[in-house]
Amino acid sequence: MISGLVTIPKIYDGHNRTFFLVSEESYRQVSGLNSIGIVPTRLERQGNFSQSYNATGQLILVKDPTLSGSCTATSAAACFPGNIIPAARISPIAQKLLANYPLPNLAGANNFITNFPGRDNWDNLLFKVDQRLGNNDNVSVRALERWEANNNPYSGSPVGTFGATTNSTQELYGISETHIFSPTQINEFRFGLTRTKSAETSAHAGTNYAEQMGIPGTTTDPSLTGFPKFSITGFETIGDNASDPIRYTVNDFNLNDSFTWIKGRHAIKVGGDILRVQYYQPTNSNFNGTFTFNGKLTNDGIGDVLLGSPSSTSIKIGTVTNHLYDTNYGAYIQDDWKVLPNLTVNLGMRYEIQGAPYEEYGQMTSFDPGVGKVLLGGVSTLPNWQTIVASAGLTGLVGLGSDYGLPKALVNTNYDNFAPRRLRMASFQ
Repeated sequence: MISGLVTIPKIYDGHNRTFFLVSEESYRQVSGLNSIGIVPTRLERQGNFSQSYNATGQLILVKDPTLSGSCTATSAAACFPGNIIPAARISPIAQKLLANYPLPNLAGANNFITNFPGRDNWDNLLFKVDQRLGNNDNVSVRALERWEANNNPYSGSPVGTFGATTNSTQELYGISETHIFSPTQINEFRFGLTRTKSAETSAHAGTNYAEQMGIPGTTTDPSLTGFPKFSITGFETIGDNASDPIRYTVNDFNLNDSFTWIKGRHAIKVGGDILRVQYYQPTNSNFNGTFTFNGKLTNDGIGDVLLGSPSSTSIKIGTVTNHLYDTNYGAYIQDDWKVLPNLTVNLGMRYEIQGAPYEEYGQMTSFDPGVGKVLLGGVSTLPNWQTIVASAGLTGLVGLGSDYGLPKALVNTNYDNFAPRRLRMASFQ
């Protein structure tokens, strides 16, 4: 930290007028993170389950879904011969997928353990200037920036090879001014902006792994591509976090003013504040697809994978960026009344208007039981919304909030928020 007077020889003399402060702070942390679980064996990846046993030590019998009958310890009519899936039946996509699993490194039911470092690093930089404008005015300007980077090696999968990194920046800018009207009248004005930007990206971001494995229909946008998510019953999940990339920006604008007046036995304070919040975030989840294999087809999750038969799949199509806004207002009056030398009464009242968050383009919905419909905040991004509703068979069940006197927030603002700011009596012996 460095602080002192601002002086420029022969140009500016800031003694008793201009002061500065510069501060830098850094933090570095590395911690070990471990995970234990189950991954497919080398034989299982080849379709050979002759050495595959469950946690109780029983052989896992793999059923051929093309055969009728049972595949149990007492009736193996529908089991694959030798408990081996023929190579000709194995999906080439499955072979590429399973190659992304690490091999077992432990004996026993939980056959895999891993340890990866987790890192959390940040740097702060603060700059502040205090300026005395005259005998009755002081101004302070400050700026703070914080840069942070951390990683989660297990963001997408417990195997540790589908991690994610989050980079964020916080900025704080503020200005305040104190004006002395008289020894008993002082005004304090403050304005500030806080801005946060965050971006979480997976370790495989920017590469279309679905295309490489031969999976059609996923996103081809380079800013969204990554590794699809695969959930396999009985084994560790692999793939990137389906929510990645996660990006958002938040702006907070705050303005407040406070006037203090000392008059006789009264210390009166009157003030107000305004808080404006802006939140921007694209919904980027599941553009690379999520695939679930529950083992219902073959009695084993990996068996279903090898046959290329997921129990469910999902993918998101189309991007939406949310633009959420919220404005709150507040005002108060307070009086610290010294009734007696040993008795002070604190009285005060605060009034607030808490605006409900709304989306700039009306991209909000809410079910209103009073009208029995799902109401839309707006339709500027859906000019053919009535056609879409009709095609879904929901005519009469969806409507516009504005048709029922509601704003974009789909809830009316409450204008009767009064509360005691302070009500207290303090006596002294």
